[in-house]
Amino acid sequence: MKIQLTAEEDRLVESLITLGRFSSASEVVSASLALMQSDLQWHSYAQSRIDAGVAASSLNDFASEEDVDSLFEKYLLKSA
Repeated sequence: MKIQLTAEEDRLVESLITLGRFSSASEVVSASLALMQSDLQWHSYAQSRIDAGVAASSLNDFASEEDVDSLFEKYLLKSA
C-alpha cells in the first residue's frame, strides 16, 4: 500500500526518525495507528459510559462524587 504525505507530515516523520524515536517510517505509521486504535477504544468506552449515565439520569440514579472522581482518575492514568 502506498500513502502520500503532505510536506509537513513528511518532515515530521523524518524528524521523528532523526531524533531516534523511530527507525523507519513504517514504525512511525505503526505507532500512529496503535495510538488511533487506543483512542477509538477509549472513545467507545467513554460513549458507553455517557449513554449509561444518561439512562441512569432518567431514573434519577446518579453516581456519587467519589465514583465520578474515580472514573476521572482512571481516565487521567489511561491518557498519560
